Amino acid sequence: MPAEKSPLPWQAIFTSDGYEGGNTHIAARDSRYALDFDFSLDKGQNAFPFAMVTLQISQSENDAENTLFDASQYSSIKLTVKCQPYNVLSFAAHAYDKSISTLGDASSYRISTHFLTCRDQWQSVTIDLKRLKTPEWWLEQRGLPYSSQHYDLSQLKSFSVTTSNQSPAAQISNVKISEFTLIGQNTLYRYASVVVVALFWVGLILWLIHQHTQQLARKLRAELKQDPPSKLEPQSVNFESRQDKEKYDVLHFLAHEYTNPDLSMEVLVNTLGINRDKINNILKQETELTFSTYLNQLRLQEAARLLETKKASITEIAYAVGYKSVNYFNRLFKKTYHITPKAYREQNSIQ
Repeated sequence: MPAEKSPLPWQAIFTSDGYEGGNTHIAARDSRYALDFDFSLDKGQNAFPFAMVTLQISQSENDAENTLFDASQYSSIKLTVKCQPYNVLSFAAHAYDKSISTLGDASSYRISTHFLTCRDQWQSVTIDLKRLKTPEWWLEQRGLPYSSQHYDLSQLKSFSVTTSNQSPAAQISNVKISEFTLIGQNTLYRYASVVVVALFWVGLILWLIHQHTQQLARKLRAELKQDPPSKLEPQSVNFESRQDKEKYDVLHFLAHEYTNPDLSMEVLVNTLGINRDKINNILKQETELTFSTYLNQLRLQEAARLLETKKASITEIAYAVGYKSVNYFNRLFKKTYHITPKAYREQNSIQ
């Protein structure tokens, strides 16, 4: 409100039991900037006296009288309301029911309601449009069981706010509604939220599995570091020259540190104080391999041994011998042994 600022065209209709022969009076004060009306409820002449404002919504200003409004994309409705004196009002959605309704006959539309209290101060009331109840009196008039509670929000004609049996009688009362807001269900957002939550849980599970695998790999790596295979150790321990010592240091360091996933030529140079060229020359003379090729050889040889002797998973073994990527380990292993780690274990396991 006001009406000209509403994204959906609407019009207000004020009625009472007067057209049924009752004496309830209703007078509209405003139907543009608010739904504001006075009423005087007379309970003497009519068994069901009422004063009501109906908010008729259409898809556009040019909709015909019989056109229905699809409100199925909305989950709730919010009213900002004030009453003088205290009142109990009935909010209702009027929906077309193909089994009993006739287009153009508003009285034949199914009524689904929700009660709300209203006081002499502004309050916001949010009503769940999916949980309205069809009143017993309406069902009895049409010979329907009380369990007949289904209503179709995609076939909606209007909303209304009506007095109830607990509304004040025999006095001038006032009802003001300054806000009438439909709250939509953003289907894309809802589905996106489900996907995000699902991805979060999948990611969390994968992270926990990864952490567990890394923990097992670290344990296995620690065992390898404490007791490296003797075949990896350099054979000569008698240093007849500085060159012999440097050769021993390089080979010994690699034999003990090959499981370090961050091991690089730079780490070797900085740790041993031997320049890159000397290290390359030592490895070329002793192994006829480059640094990276020799490092992969050490790792893959030990991985093959573990596949034969340990029950650890292939992922754990890959991490334990120093690889950060299991896919990369699998590719290198197959390239070297011409067989996958899984197949190698099946063929060579001694357990």
